[in-house]
Amino acid sequence: MYRQALGLAQEVGSPFDEAHALEGIARCAAAMGNLDAAVAGLCEAVETYRMLGVPDATTVAKYVAALKQVDESADS
Repeated sequence: MYRQALGLAQEVGSPFDEAHALEGIARCAAAMGNLDAAVAGLCEAVETYRMLGVPDATTVAKYVAALKQVDESADS
């Protein structure tokens, strides 16, 4: 569903909806244990949120930091 939303957001040129869809895809990846994909997608979403001045950028950036810590702990 998020991938479809991403495609539609890109078609209509809505960066906010594109970032929201990327965040959704990334959160699903995190839930499935694919932390690399999750971090990559979330970082892209954060970049767009910041560009748009969306307050959610801070919350998503904190989630990225938490995922990176989990990933580093798993590598140890």
